[in-house]
Amino acid sequence: MLDEAKQRCITLQNRMQELGISHVVFTSESSIAYLVGFWGYLGIEFGRPSILVVRTEGDPIVITPLMESEMVAEMTWVKDIHRWEDAGKTVGRSR
Repeated sequence: MLDEAKQRCITLQNRMQELGISHVVFTSESSIAYLVGFWGYLGIEFGRPSILVVRTEGDPIVITPLMESEMVAEMTWVKDIHRWEDAGKTVGRSR
């Protein structure tokens, strides 16, 4: 499943490059799961969103609540995971 998600993300990056789009930001849990293979439990409706930034070049970035960061790191192929806490401060990377 992660290989399929990674291939979908690569396909998106290729299409972004064709269209001249440098970055895309996703907050939809369904879109994030589709592209990088993880889903959160609290999400935007609970004020605890995970965010996926897909760049035309380079690996995607996941920004996720501190309390979900370990789970996210285990569920996805993405290595660049930034954690945030309720105060809004980024507290570092999981990997």
